[in-house]
Amino acid sequence: MAGARLLRADSLVILGRIPEAVTELDLVEPLAKQLRSQLLGAQLNWARAGMLRLAGSWSQADALSRATFDLHAPTRRYTALATRAAQRWETAFMTGTGADLVDELRAATEVTGVSGLPNVLAMALVEADRIEDARVALHHLEPRTKDYTWLYTRCWALLAASRLGDTALVTSLRGQLLPYRRLACAASANVVSGSVAYFTAEAALTLGDPEAALADLAIAVEIDQAMGALPWLARARDAITRAQQLRQGGHLSRSTRAARPGRS
Repeated sequence: MAGARLLRADSLVILGRIPEAVTELDLVEPLAKQLRSQLLGAQLNWARAGMLRLAGSWSQADALSRATFDLHAPTRRYTALATRAAQRWETAFMTGTGADLVDELRAATEVTGVSGLPNVLAMALVEADRIEDARVALHHLEPRTKDYTWLYTRCWALLAASRLGDTALVTSLRGQLLPYRRLACAASANVVSGSVAYFTAEAALTLGDPEAALADLAIAVEIDQAMGALPWLARARDAITRAQQLRQGGHLSRSTRAARPGRS
């Protein structure tokens, strides 16, 4: 019963139905206590940390994530390492410190072998202005089955390719993601990066198509508002401003294609 509710919460998150997902998590908590299951408790706390991050409660989320890692790592080390790295990336990217996580993400990628982490690492390398390393990481992008991490990690690969101006890869990845624009960019309740539509919009801006970007961003705003994803909503609104500038004949330099919070 508890495991089924966690799976339902994950599914609801991907559909952008965050309030319903949180209700499912609330129903799991007494079951976890009743069963005295460390694994179930850890899974619940990873998910709660993900929900806190989505709302922008980064300090509270990080404290819970760190405590859960300490509890979970001794018995399920690879899962704990991958989840902790992904959650730390979410916070770092949104607060403008993504470059600081390059080494941590590389280590997590090498130790865990989780197939989607290299895409996130590529984005961290872009944030660190290690452009050639980022290009190498993206060019090793391999065809993958659409498992539970596919949507989340493809979004980050698309944003990295957009920042790099790799129009061929942007066109390919954006085409893959367009059917999923009304979904959340999520692997599970543990890591949620706003809406898929935000990422396809940034790609459209790179391709010089402000009309397509604005169409995607209208979806992103709708979904982010419904999810209560205020930090991602702010990014979508910033992108709307940039798309409007581009439509009016402005020019977007690489440094302004996607704003980096926390950096002046």
